[in-house]
Amino acid sequence: MAKQRHDGRYTASVSIRSGRGSGTHDRVMRLIPVFDTAQAALCHAQSEGLAWIDDRTTTLQKA
Repeated sequence: MAKQRHDGRYTASVSIRSGRGSGTHDRVMRLIPVFDTAQAALCHAQSEGLAWIDDRTTTLQKA
């Protein structure tokens, strides 16, 4: 997700849903860098979200 700031630049965040049924929850990460375009913010959010999922999957596979 990208949100425009008061100065015209953009912040990025990503929401990752996990679980099933009543155990479902969302993890929202608000990312620190600020971007000149919404597209750049979205690309960063996607990259960070995929990295988080990859790290989580690797951790679970090791268990």
